[in-house]
Amino acid sequence: MEVPWRHLIALCLGLGFLALAIAAAVDLHRFTPVYEDVVCKPTSTGLSSVQVSPLQVTIAVNIVCKNPNPYDIAVYPAGVGRALLGEAQQDVGRVTSAETVVPAAERGEVAQGTLVMNVQVQLGFFETLSLMSSLLQGAFTIFFDLKLAVMIDPVILGLSAGLVEIQVQQSCGMQIQVLPSQDSGDCVCSDTGFDALIVPPIEEASADDMGISPDVSEETIEAAEQARDAFCGTVMALSLLLAVIIISCTIVSFLRKHRSKPAHGVTVIQRDASNAPVSVIGRRGE
Repeated sequence: MEVPWRHLIALCLGLGFLALAIAAAVDLHRFTPVYEDVVCKPTSTGLSSVQVSPLQVTIAVNIVCKNPNPYDIAVYPAGVGRALLGEAQQDVGRVTSAETVVPAAERGEVAQGTLVMNVQVQLGFFETLSLMSSLLQGAFTIFFDLKLAVMIDPVILGLSAGLVEIQVQQSCGMQIQVLPSQDSGDCVCSDTGFDALIVPPIEEASADDMGISPDVSEETIEAAEQARDAFCGTVMALSLLLAVIIISCTIVSFLRKHRSKPAHGVTVIQRDASNAPVSVIGRRGE
């Protein structure tokens, strides 16, 4: 039984709409909830370069961000922060960072990415001399600004559900040591200013395991959920409707066309009555 190519195309189109409806249902489940908290925490620090006279120190701070969401989250620097020295909080340098992308979580496993921040401390010659006594005593405290922009852009069925940008500003502090040996301690951060920080000694681990989480408002989450439900629901309803109509019409049209044709191998013979021989029965000679 040969299927006409028009019926094949229509059937494939109907199955395509059915697959689209299934994909919308899968994405609806995958993006529920639409957002879970992303947590970033300074995990390690290190002195990447040190010069004593005049004092120039570059501190690398690794900030690990954990992403439980099924889409990538980009983290950008939101400006240059300050580096402050000691309890007097003397401005001694700048804080920079590079863009990083925290990958999407897969199969329920939380993904993570690392943002590297560079705290650059630069003192002049006379400033170094005035602080030399502090440097020789061992560890000292460095405070710095953490300024980040977190970009959240869920993609549903290949389309963006709406870009959300969240600003993160934290005040952080840590202890470092350049003499007699080079070392650095744990970094702690707070959103209430430097005065609220309790910087642990260089030889102790930080007791703060909460981390930093971008503050996404409930209104933003509710709006994203409504957009997700409306988009996925509309795609599922229209795709299912079109799939049912196209597949049903294709099957009905094919069956009707098949039934209207005679069966193969059967020959129908019609005899013309006008050409049939005629026999006459009667007596001869009459």
